Formats: sequence, C-alpha cells, structure tokens
Amino acid sequence: MRDRNSLFTHGNLIVDFLRNVLNLNAFTPRYMLKTAFDVMLQSTDMAKSVTPESGRHSLQEFHNKLQAFYLFEYVDSILGFAEGEVSNLIDMLYRTHSLGPFFSVWATEGIGHYYAYPFAASSSSPRGILSDAINVPAENLIPLHTGMGLAFAEVLLNRHSAPEALADAFVQFCQSNSHDEYWPAAMEALGLVVRNLRPELIAPIDQHFSNNDDLRAYFWHGIGRGHYFLMVNSLPHWNSPGQGFEMCLQSPHELGKLNALSGFAWAMTLVNLRHPEIIASWLDQCGVMITSDAVANGISSALLVWAFSAADDHLIRALVQHQPAGGNSSLPQIWESQVRQSARRVLECRAFNATPETAKIFRYQPLAQFAGKCKFAS
Repeated sequence: MRDRNSLFTHGNLIVDFLRNVLNLNAFTPRYMLKTAFDVMLQSTDMAKSVTPESGRHSLQEFHNKLQAFYLFEYVDSILGFAEGEVSNLIDMLYRTHSLGPFFSVWATEGIGHYYAYPFAASSSSPRGILSDAINVPAENLIPLHTGMGLAFAEVLLNRHSAPEALADAFVQFCQSNSHDEYWPAAMEALGLVVRNLRPELIAPIDQHFSNNDDLRAYFWHGIGRGHYFLMVNSLPHWNSPGQGFEMCLQSPHELGKLNALSGFAWAMTLVNLRHPEIIASWLDQCGVMITSDAVANGISSALLVWAFSAADDHLIRALVQHQPAGGNSSLPQIWESQVRQSARRVLECRAFNATPETAKIFRYQPLAQFAGKCKFAS
C-alpha cells in the first residue's frame, strides 16, 4: 500500500524506532514483536510486485491480515499514545480519523481493547466501561464492543482455570459493561480467543452453553473468526485454501457448524473488503463445499457492520459492480448468490436509514430473516 494513508513507510519506522530507543521501549518484547510485524508488512508489500499472479492473492490476503492485527494490537503506538496512557475515550476515537475510513474501523476495535483492558484487569467485577460512556458516536459502538470483548476474554482466560467459571464471568462482564443491546458484539469474542489461545476449552464451554442457543451461537461464531485468523490458516502457500473452511465444517453439531461458517466468512469479508478478487478466489476454491446459506449470512452481516461503522459505502458498492475473472464456470453464479445479493441487501438497509441489530448479526440467522437484522427508522 503506497498512498497517503499508508501506516508502514520507512520514515515512520525510523521515527518510531528513535522515539522508542530514547524511552528504552525498543528493548521490550512487545516493541521487538512490533518491529517484526513492521518488517513482515513491508516484506509482503514488496514481495507482491515480484510474485507470480497465481500467488498474489494468497500473499495479499496475508498482508491484509497482518495489517488488521497490527492496527488492533499497536493502536497506542500508531496513534501516538504515551505508554500506558488511557485518556478520554472520545479524544482517543477522534485520533483515528487521521487513518482514513478503512483503517479507522480496525483501530477503533483496538481502542476498545486498549481502553477496557486495564479496567477489566484491575477489578473482579467491572461495570459501566462502555455502558456509562457518553457522547460515543454510534458508528464506533460495534468495533468498540468487539475490542472490549477481546480484552475481557484475555483477562479472564488468565484468571480462571475452570471453563465454567470463565464462561460465566465473561457473560457477566459483557452484560455489565456494554452500551444498550451491544453486548452480543462483545460476547462473540470469547470463541475467537479460546480458539486461538486455549482450544482445549472449546468442548467444555460449548457444553456449558448447551442450554442457551444464543450464547452457544455467539461462541461458535467467534470460533469461526478464530479459524480464519489461526496462524496455520494464514501463512501464504503453507495450507490448502479451504483448510479453515474445512475446520468450520468439522464443528460437532449443526448450530456450531452454521455459526462457525458464518463467522469465518464474516472475518474473511471484512479483512479483504478492499480486494474483491481475494473473496472471489476463495469462493472459487471453496464453492463446492458451500451447502447452506451460512456463508452468505456471514458476508451479509459483515457488510452490515461495515455499512454502519465506516464513513461511506463505496467498498460495498464495489462488490456489487465486481465481475470475477477466471475461475470455474460456476464462479459468476456463486458470486451473485453469496456476495452481490448480500451487498444489495445491505445497501437497501442503509437506504432506509436502518441500524444493525447486534443480537442477530453476531450469530447465524437464515437469510430469509435478514431484514430482521436491521431496525428501520420510523
């Protein structure tokens, strides 16, 4: 990426390095890991220009995942917060505007994590972290809550050894700190964190939620997101293109499978929204395995989140206009049913000044109920 919004130029790296050397931060494990990410981002950016076309989609997708994680994990450095600084939430959100509409959404999720983590870590029962926050722009609420949920999951994973206690505390944290009905956006994060950090806890937590389909669905939707970001499913050319998708199909029950597929497609869409050709390539490779409407559901929900959280909808309109090139003869039909129709549904919701209903967009719902994901203004 070589435009004015680029976060990863050589000049920025040098300034950042000198600043952290003076503060002795350059010798901390977190800063060294950040430097490694800087190098990987620049390396993949340069490698795209010399990689054969057949491998560029995989390399670009890897680069997109790195960017998303970098913006989330190092939002404090990117936005110039002093080490450990947790200032006024509105001021922190205002700083994201300099990143442009695409990067600011990912950075806002990072702020949700950065802002909530110290409150969660210092209290056994924090309350009102976001529910008491005033004047927060509506478009920031979803990414702030997803980031907060990730902070809660990380804190509680280190605090509780029993999966049942972990699950119950997590639900309480989400419900006690979320704004209005946004707690499902925080709740879904548990599956992602458990999948990537403690996968042995999936079965007992799933069993614990077995009497509550909503909690179980959010959990498995997060697991689907976790499958997408799993390192073994991210490195270019190290895995088969459908490996993460196949992990979703191996879920132990139908509710888990549908929600994992939806969560996987949800993450894949948002990460690669600027590159429709990557979404098309993935559908071309996995289309034969799509036997339900869960993928279209995940794509629709992701686009609805984007339409509500971003400043404009030109990326959604680009999906409607995109004509996938190459691939199998069935790809145009798959693109129409899974992506173009999903994008049109979201644009229709936006045209009617609708807002997404978080209880329904962070879990699988049949596409016939898609209109119910929007609350239409009277």
